[in-house]
Amino acid sequence: MSDTGLFIVPARGGSKRLPGKHMIPLNGASLIERTARCLTESALGFPVLLTTDAPDIRSAGEALGWNAPFLRPAELASDSASTLDTILHALDVYETGAAAPDVTVVIQATSPFRPAKAVADAIRLLHEDSTLDAVVGMRRNTVPAAYHYPEAAKLAALNTGLEPVLVPNGTVYAIRTEVLRRDGTLFPERLGAVITDWVGSIDIDTPNDWNIAEALAAKDLTGQVIGWAGTELPWSKA
Repeated sequence: MSDTGLFIVPARGGSKRLPGKHMIPLNGASLIERTARCLTESALGFPVLLTTDAPDIRSAGEALGWNAPFLRPAELASDSASTLDTILHALDVYETGAAAPDVTVVIQATSPFRPAKAVADAIRLLHEDSTLDAVVGMRRNTVPAAYHYPEAAKLAALNTGLEPVLVPNGTVYAIRTEVLRRDGTLFPERLGAVITDWVGSIDIDTPNDWNIAEALAAKDLTGQVIGWAGTELPWSKA
């Protein structure tokens, strides 16, 4: 694959509902360590850029071989800071010392059961389908996307004729970097999806989420890719 890529892992230190969640061991491995394992298993070989405001998370990332050249400024470390602004700031820093990547891949550490195949498939779909500007990890949901996401209108094309509908699950956001900068969104119009099952879609944000994750981790479960969708790619099962 000729496209160059960059993984960006946003991992803010502050969490009101689950303090220190990125560094708490989950069946012996922290969320940061589980994320590193997933990216290695994806076999894409992209460099990893960590954006965090926490020195302990930064040290953990560096120990894993990630690039962590800065601590995130205070204005990007608050509850109100947007993920988009955080990613654009990280890209700006990265591009002071390296060429802009063709594809930016945002990986949230709070998805501990994300299958490595979901990450690899997102890049594969972008590579194989020039009509796509981004591929986002999604799950099936019987509740209309409009109840959850302001980007619902941009998801409409993916959900045409589908029941249940697809909504983002936070596992992966792979977007062409020029489109990310031009459009200022992780959800451009020409959007594709990698669909994972319930386990792969789990996102840890609360103590209850953590309790569920502990039970699944104890059984050594991993999520699965169950399908794909795209602008010119009919919905299909894995």
